[in-house]
Amino acid sequence: MKFKLLFLFITFSLALQAEEESLIIKQKSGGETVITLSSNPVITFDGETMVLTNDYTCMYIPLDDIDTYETTSQTTGINNVSTNTKYTKGHVVFSNIPAGTVAHIHTIDGRLIGRHCADSTGSIDINISELPKGIYIISTPTIKFKVTNK
Repeated sequence: MKFKLLFLFITFSLALQAEEESLIIKQKSGGETVITLSSNPVITFDGETMVLTNDYTCMYIPLDDIDTYETTSQTTGINNVSTNTKYTKGHVVFSNIPAGTVAHIHTIDGRLIGRHCADSTGSIDINISELPKGIYIISTPTIKFKVTNK
């Protein structure tokens, strides 16, 4: 009986340590919001406010208080590779992607306006502040990222 209880405890502890894919929003006011993607988050905008809802809650974050946001995902398989996408201060940065991966930048109406290639370290840094104001879709074969340049 003690062995079964110990086995269940260890199994439960290991399950808690597994990282989930998440969205991390860092605020200028010092707060940080971490939302697991398994909670089915939906982001909408109401004027100058980001409205983030998921299976458990609804949050309102003023857009001018958002410092950075990023997604993290852990893939399983060969070499246990993780991929990170980060938006900060006018830059969209992809890291830990295969060298040579191409990121395409499209306007919201589907026009291709740029391509960037991952360097030998598996990184792409796209300065969207150089683009005209608007909404853009930045995509690689495995990642899609929607961003607004104000």
